[in-house]
Amino acid sequence: MKPVCQTTRMIQQRSPDWRRAKRRGFATALVLWAVALAVLILGAVQMSAWRQAAEGREALARTRAYWAARSAVETVIARLEQEATQAQPLGGRALMDALAADSQGVLNGATYRTRHEEDTGVASGPADSQSKLNINTMTYDDLMLLPDMTEDVAYTILDYIDADEEPNTLGAEAESYYGLPIPYLPRNGPIRHLQELELVIGVKPEWVRGEDWNLNGVLDPNENDGDASWPPDNRDGILDAGWSAIVGCGGASGGISATTGEARVDLSTETSGAVSAAISCDDTQAEAIVTHVKGGATTLGDFIKTNLSTIAQQNQQNQAQNSVLGQAANAARGGRAPRVANLTREQLAALLATCTIGDAKLVYTGKVNINTATDKTLEYLSTLNPTTRDAILLYRDQAAGEMQSLTELLDVPQVTPAILADLYEKFDVRSNVVTMTVQGRDDASGLTVEMNVEIDRSTLPVTIRTILVR
Repeated sequence: MKPVCQTTRMIQQRSPDWRRAKRRGFATALVLWAVALAVLILGAVQMSAWRQAAEGREALARTRAYWAARSAVETVIARLEQEATQAQPLGGRALMDALAADSQGVLNGATYRTRHEEDTGVASGPADSQSKLNINTMTYDDLMLLPDMTEDVAYTILDYIDADEEPNTLGAEAESYYGLPIPYLPRNGPIRHLQELELVIGVKPEWVRGEDWNLNGVLDPNENDGDASWPPDNRDGILDAGWSAIVGCGGASGGISATTGEARVDLSTETSGAVSAAISCDDTQAEAIVTHVKGGATTLGDFIKTNLSTIAQQNQQNQAQNSVLGQAANAARGGRAPRVANLTREQLAALLATCTIGDAKLVYTGKVNINTATDKTLEYLSTLNPTTRDAILLYRDQAAGEMQSLTELLDVPQVTPAILADLYEKFDVRSNVVTMTVQGRDDASGLTVEMNVEIDRSTLPVTIRTILVR
């Protein structure tokens, strides 16, 4: 028992030191744990602060890049508004050249660049939306000239656009769309964006887009890398944009006058005095114009293909047939119509530029700008025979794309007044809508923001029709 007692006494003697050591060890562990926790918290705070700072820097860089791109948009808007109020606005190509001159710039630590693809490669500035055919005005024969087009798809496109519910031969109306796995209705109206064309039964996206999968009109890296990434491309450095290189749907005609920047004169409601002031003609000419329109004319093309003196005579004959007083007046004149001078070339040009039939504020589906349309584009107009097309292109190129009125085409031997009246329904010398792909770039970080914008000057103020930010 003695050894046991001695051990007990030894433990009792060491117990305070042991307890103190134990407490010191626990305190040390607690301190180390607290330090480790503080280090973790500090690290987390620093990481959060770093991440927030990085996000802040990125947000600031993105903001700089965004507003650099937006400044390019505002520059185009300012130029278009300025041109809308000029008595002698720039011609089609001259306007696009002026916009191209402002295609690059600097804004507070960021830069911007506007560009698009043409047949010859990259071009600076916005693209003219009305240099392409408008899908909403193309005929069956026009559509059949497009690559990969089939008869059933052409008829179905026409059914998608027209207002009725009667399908064309091989076409499709609402009943066919109801039967799809995810049913929807055809618009039965003008297509608003080229992507919508892909909703037409039978239309393949690759037909519409080609290599330009995002439809921005620019050859992006993924569209020039072969099979490395979508979409498939031939890696030749040239953008094959499919149908989108030929057709569009963003144009707009009508709206404000091309020469005054004001609302057009509505021939169906205005007096002959307003017409006389608008086109600088005499009272008899103005009266003949107003009488013809109020008698049922629906297009200004009538005044292109028929001399005004002939129109005045027709007006007089119609009035005589429909009115006892008209018959008496006709008898008093011996059956002769009042002498009315034909419109001069200048008066006819003013009529087309400043007048309309119907709502003076009406903006309708855009015509093709003959000043900016490419030779290739015009090959897809079935109604324009090759001989006439080549003669028009030759005259256009000799005029350097600066035709101020379609009436100038009467100087082309192959273009008669009747042919010009038909061309008037398809062509114009002015574009109201431009499309721009602009990239803003922050100088410090290299971060970029891309905008795809559609701008319309058919009304004042100029409006942004669509804007997509990437």
